[in-house]
Amino acid sequence: MDYFMPRDGRRTLSRALRGHESVEAAQNDLVRLLCYLRMAPFGCDSDVLPNPLHTRKLSLGRPTKWQNIFRHEVAKADAMEKLPGQRKSRQSAWVEITEKARHKAAPSLPTNLAISSGDLVAVHHQGDWKVAAVLTLWRFFKKGNGAQQVTQEIPRGSLHSARVVIMDLDPENKEVYSCNSTSTCVVVPCDNIGLRLDTAEMKKKVNIQGLKILLPEDAQRALNYLKVEFKKAGCKEKKVVAKGRPSRYIKPSIDNFRRSKKGSALIRQEVKRLLVDQAKAFVKKPMLDPNEEFVRYSEHGKATQIKLTALLEKAPMFFSIYFTNIRKKIDFGHRVHKWLVEVSTALKDGSTIPLNGLVAQIASVKCVSNPLEEAAEDQTEESDGNGSD
Repeated sequence: MDYFMPRDGRRTLSRALRGHESVEAAQNDLVRLLCYLRMAPFGCDSDVLPNPLHTRKLSLGRPTKWQNIFRHEVAKADAMEKLPGQRKSRQSAWVEITEKARHKAAPSLPTNLAISSGDLVAVHHQGDWKVAAVLTLWRFFKKGNGAQQVTQEIPRGSLHSARVVIMDLDPENKEVYSCNSTSTCVVVPCDNIGLRLDTAEMKKKVNIQGLKILLPEDAQRALNYLKVEFKKAGCKEKKVVAKGRPSRYIKPSIDNFRRSKKGSALIRQEVKRLLVDQAKAFVKKPMLDPNEEFVRYSEHGKATQIKLTALLEKAPMFFSIYFTNIRKKIDFGHRVHKWLVEVSTALKDGSTIPLNGLVAQIASVKCVSNPLEEAAEDQTEESDGNGSD
C-alpha cells in the first residue's frame, strides 16, 4: 500500500516534478501523486469507495485470468475489423491521392492507410499546409450521421475528423518545430489531413515545456510538395460544423435594436460579427480564437479572456443596463446602433481600442438577462407594431 503514497512529501505537482530533468524521469512520482489525489482518505474516489487504497490493493492482488486477457485482445482486433468505413469512395480517393504523393515525394515516410493519436501529420490550416501533432480521433458512427471518439489506431477510410495541435516553426532553425500549452488546437476533417511525417529516425524531445521535433529531410520534402502541388489544385480548408439549421440573419437597422428576443439576437449577431471582422483584419493579434471558443481582451493593462458564448449572453443585458434611463424604443435602438457603428468604423481605421473596451465592459456584467422584460417587449411589439412609445 505504501507504493501508492507520494515519497518525501511530494503531494503537489511542483514537488513531484522537483529534481527531475524531464517528464519521463518524474513518471514514478507523478503516478504516486495521481494515486494519492484519487485514493487518499479525502481523495476524489472517497465518495464512491470507503477505503480506495485497500480496494485497489485487493484488485491488483488478484491475477488476471488468461481467458479474459485472450478475450480482450480478440475484442480489440474484432473492433478494428468492424470499424465502419463510411463514404468509402470519397475517403478512398483521398487516401489514394496522399499515397501517390508519398511515393512521389518521400517513399521512406510511413503509409497513410492508418492514423493514431500521437502521429505527426501535415494538415491544411488557414490556407497553408502545416506540421501538426494528432491529439484526438473521431470515426464515422451510425451510418455517417455522427462521430465517435476512438483511442486506438483506425483506418483512414473510417476517419471522420481529428483534433490536432499546430506546431510552430523555429525562426532560427527551419528544421525545428515545437508546440506547447499555448499552441493552437483545431479540429480538422479527414480531407484536410495529408501525409504522415513522423519516422523512426525523427528526433523528438518531450519535456514540461512541450514537444520539439527535428523534421527530417524527406518529411520536409513531402511538406514542400504538398504546399506546391495541392495549392495549385485549389485545396480549400473546411470546417467541422454540427448539423442544424443556420441562424436567421437580422438586418442591423435602428428599428430592430430593441429590448426583445429579436433585439437580443441582433446584438449577439453584431457583436460576434465585430469579433470576426477584427480577427480577419488583425491576423497576428486576433481577439477571437480560430475555434471561436474564447475572446481575448485586455483590462487595466492585464490580458484576460472570456468564453464567446458567455460574452454573447451578456451583451444584450449590458446595453439594456447601460441605457437603463432610455425607455423609448427608437432612442434605445439609435444609441446601440451608433455605438456598434463607431466600433466597426474604428476597426476599418486600424484601431481595436473601442472593440476591446466594449468587450471588457460586457464581460464585467455579473447579472443575466431578464426574460420577463424581453417577453413584455415582445408582447408590446405584437400589439402596436412599429408604433412609437
